[in-house]
Amino acid sequence: MRIRAIRSIVVLGLLLGLGGLAACSAPSVEYSESNGSYTNSQTRLILERIDTSRFAKKPTSEASALRSKALAQLRSQGASAAVAADLITETFPPGTRSVPVYVEKAVVEGTPSYVVIEAWGPTDGKLDRKRLWVIASETGDIIFSAAAR
Repeated sequence: MRIRAIRSIVVLGLLLGLGGLAACSAPSVEYSESNGSYTNSQTRLILERIDTSRFAKKPTSEASALRSKALAQLRSQGASAAVAADLITETFPPGTRSVPVYVEKAVVEGTPSYVVIEAWGPTDGKLDRKRLWVIASETGDIIFSAAAR
């Protein structure tokens, strides 16, 4: 009887451990190829909807490593996502204190764009804020931005 109980505990522990590993490998950046059509004001609603709290306790000193990992994960989500990751990489300098959390291929105010939501924070602070960038997909120009806490 004791052996069965111990075996059950070991199996349960292994299953929980594997579940934890699967959760750790989940993409930290969500990509949507919805091609939705938005006004600038409507993109602010996306900013309000996206949860960046999982980064809120991370120091901004870790942003560069987290950003690199998120962009690598974004590139692994298909050709269009890889184009978005390249555009984000080209548009923002490497030392940027932010981590992309959500990227959506969309049309904003009639311009084919990527809507990017990032967790960010001040120097020597935490990644406890979020901001929105609307980047024109053809030129890399930032056509709209907003920030929130």
